[in-house]
Amino acid sequence: MSTQPPELIYVELDVLLDTRLGTLAKQDPELAKRVLEKGDYRERKMDCFEDISIEEFAKLYKLRDKDTLKHSVVTAGAKLIQLLASNMLADQMQVEPKVRGVKLIVNTAPYELTAEETDLFGRSIAVRMNGICEVEMTSVSQQDLTPSFCKGIYKMMLMYNALEWMELHTKEFYQTKMRNTLLLSPAIFYERLPTAQEAKKISKEVKGVHSPHHGIEILAMPIIELRFIDVEHFSIVRPD
Repeated sequence: MSTQPPELIYVELDVLLDTRLGTLAKQDPELAKRVLEKGDYRERKMDCFEDISIEEFAKLYKLRDKDTLKHSVVTAGAKLIQLLASNMLADQMQVEPKVRGVKLIVNTAPYELTAEETDLFGRSIAVRMNGICEVEMTSVSQQDLTPSFCKGIYKMMLMYNALEWMELHTKEFYQTKMRNTLLLSPAIFYERLPTAQEAKKISKEVKGVHSPHHGIEILAMPIIELRFIDVEHFSIVRPD
């Protein structure tokens, strides 16, 4: 094995578990069932669901806790991370005489878990990684997960709401750039859909943009490699 440390992938527990459905199911199991039965949950453009306002859902999601986890199910995120880790290992084989390996760092915040619960989640996630990468559990608040904390540590990061994290650390991003880190997040909107006029404005301001999310990616390039991907990766696994 290489004497170099493994490359690190950071992921939130909220990426590996569909705590959006968990939030709905905790509030009303029938509501979560109706949302899934509608058929477009894995292609949604924002967290907007029937029978509950955007504001109410956002409030409930902010208050998510261990009980929310009990109502949540696994997402397609683990399969995505397997692919990402495999690609990283392949890249290492091309440029290094010995493979460094990949380690997945799972952040359990904002959930307050016991050591036993954390260990259980860690072992479960390790099984889902199928031996492709190591798994290490941590608990770091969004406030403490600063750009200076992450820079040079994480090769890749997966967050459910990357923009919220970036906005929280706007001031520090003026001083600390993370251009060598790939940040993945779902291509959805959290408060409302942009109007046609707003989308047109972004197209005018950012050359070559083909969507509002693409425009945000381009604008973020000076500080971090932000990439929006299908929300399906952050949603309940499709049935076989």
